[in-house]
Amino acid sequence: MPIIYRSTNFDYIDWQVPIEHFLWDRLDEAHEGASGITVGALGEYLPWYRMIEAEWLTRSRGQIEQVNTWLKVETISHETDGAGDLGQRIAEICVDTARDFRVDERPEIMVSVLSADSDAPWVDARAGYFIDKFPYDKICIPQRAAFNPAHLKEVVSHEYSHALNLALTQAKCPLWLNEGIAMLAELELDPHIQEDLATGKAPWRAPHQLDAAFHAEAKGERNATTIHRAYEQSAWIVRYLLTLHDRPKLGELMRGFSDNSFLVDLKIRLTAEDPAEEALRQVYGLGEAQLFADAHEWLQSQPVGHREGG
Repeated sequence: MPIIYRSTNFDYIDWQVPIEHFLWDRLDEAHEGASGITVGALGEYLPWYRMIEAEWLTRSRGQIEQVNTWLKVETISHETDGAGDLGQRIAEICVDTARDFRVDERPEIMVSVLSADSDAPWVDARAGYFIDKFPYDKICIPQRAAFNPAHLKEVVSHEYSHALNLALTQAKCPLWLNEGIAMLAELELDPHIQEDLATGKAPWRAPHQLDAAFHAEAKGERNATTIHRAYEQSAWIVRYLLTLHDRPKLGELMRGFSDNSFLVDLKIRLTAEDPAEEALRQVYGLGEAQLFADAHEWLQSQPVGHREGG
């Protein structure tokens, strides 16, 4: 369930224009520009083409409902018939997710229920994803989620957590923390990965190493094991934070990235301090390195399959 930011760098010049259209949600122009150009020597732009194709297919076949002042929902009517009032259900999930973190902000967002044709093995982000677009953020979810209330709640809550995070932190939050907070929506964690992380069979990555795994995913990395472990480690770290304080404290942490005075921001820039270090110390009284060490020690004490704070 990757996050895609507008600030992502693209090395291959031919892709800069179609991706720019894509990030403005101009899907006809994005699809036209992406069709017929190479996906890179190693296929690194193939995931981008598949996302553009999936969203373009949905836009060309579907319709957009303005649910409320901050939410639009895009569906293909004959593919979501029988799913009930999908727009209202999605709105309620978003409101509940924000309420859990005691967050009042409602970023403008579109939720697109992708064409059923897009739910295929060759689509990398078929489980759902969040994109930092203009003039709204965008969440894309699989068509099958519309007919499974538990799955719909899980995927929408996960991706909407990214939207709240972006709005509150002004994109200063590291990916490991962003994903860890979003993983609170997951119904369960992988007990095999839990055991591997606790015993050392899987590496317990340091903050920048963990963030690098998510950046590699955004650039088309296909090492599924490394990526899966990164999501699970992030989830366990945030669940450790829940043993210290409740979920509203995580909302406070997100806000801690952007509520600094001018002098504090200046100090962070001049000293090259990691914004996460400052926010964690402000809200929890501990830095990244200490958090990672404490969370790992706590995880090692938990029985396999235990899910604290979920």
